[in-house]
Amino acid sequence: MAPFATNPVSPTAGGRPKDSSDNLAAEIQKKLKAGYPARNTIFEDTQTAVLYQDRAEFGEFPLAEPVAVAALLSRFFSHDESDEREFQRAMEKFKSRIPDLSQSLRDLIKPRARAPGIALRSRGNRRTK
Repeated sequence: MAPFATNPVSPTAGGRPKDSSDNLAAEIQKKLKAGYPARNTIFEDTQTAVLYQDRAEFGEFPLAEPVAVAALLSRFFSHDESDEREFQRAMEKFKSRIPDLSQSLRDLIKPRARAPGIALRSRGNRRTK
């Protein structure tokens, strides 16, 4: 699960309200430059949340609006990271190749097993001398 970057800015300074949109954007940039992850991260300042997915800003969500918060959380929790998708595809492709790869390995082992001084044990196929 991706992290939440909570309370990156204070909503007030010296008793006067800050422009939260500008300050939040500036704080987000500072955090991203400092190495915060941006694959699936919510930055917020108690008034607005900004969702980053796949290293890009997806959108801003006003936290006072329940429908917007629901949309934010739905998008956050249903996010499928591109790296994960690629890994899953590669795994499926590799799984389909396992029978061919194992047969190739057997074909490589058989000639060596017949070489003088090398015997294969029937259990576990461990080579012994």
